Amino acid sequence: MPKGMDQAQAQVAATEEPRQVKQPIEQDTVPASTEDIPMPHQHRTETRNIAQVVRDNVKESVGKVKERIDNSQTIHKTKRSYQIGRNTGRDLRNLGSKKRNKQDEK
Repeated sequence: MPKGMDQAQAQVAATEEPRQVKQPIEQDTVPASTEDIPMPHQHRTETRNIAQVVRDNVKESVGKVKERIDNSQTIHKTKRSYQIGRNTGRDLRNLGSKKRNKQDEK
């Protein structure tokens, strides 16, 4: 135990982590040309043109929208209600035309 420390201070000093010395921050160097900049994937080059990139992005977003529409309960209920109304109207028109045809035959 160092001189001038009681037992409690000695225990605290023993459990403390050693102080870390601050290391100087290295300054980034500015490359002289673009050839000096490291490129991790330089063997991979883009072969698509701008139209192909835009088309791929649009396809991706359209696919997401289509998926949201396909999974929407509101849209399914609306389509079902519309179809029921359409079928009912068609059946009523057919029923009316059958009655007219029977009256014309008499």
